[in-house]
Amino acid sequence: HTHTHTRGGKNSPKNIAAGWATSFWNKMDFCMLSLFVIGFVLRQFPEYMLDSKAIFAVNTIVLYARLLRLYAFSTYLGVKMLMIMEMVRDIVVFLALLLVFLVSFGIATQALTWPDQDLGTYTFTSVVFRPYFQVQTRAILSLRQRQTRG
Repeated sequence: HTHTHTRGGKNSPKNIAAGWATSFWNKMDFCMLSLFVIGFVLRQFPEYMLDSKAIFAVNTIVLYARLLRLYAFSTYLGVKMLMIMEMVRDIVVFLALLLVFLVSFGIATQALTWPDQDLGTYTFTSVVFRPYFQVQTRAILSLRQRQTRG
């Protein structure tokens, strides 16, 4: 009778754990279960109730991300998942380009309009939000003008 569970062998607990830890989905399961246990323990203490809720919220996000793996087993849903992933990739590229142009326009506008203003949170929000709302307001106004004409 041969021993397959020899020390340092192929089926040693260390090798099994290392093999288990190489899977992304196993890491996600471990993260999900760890977050649940941490949230459950914190929920037992009233002063940590808000922290517990935040951890459970993050745990829910991880759970739904984990459930996306089920799409891979369906021939109908798997194709839809691939299409959604491609669209998200395209949207991220578009948003990165939009962010570059909006921030550069916001910095230029802020520097030219209020050159003596100190840096602060108001300056940051002005650089980011003002150009975005200017673009959106312009689009809404042009849409309303087209609606009133035609």
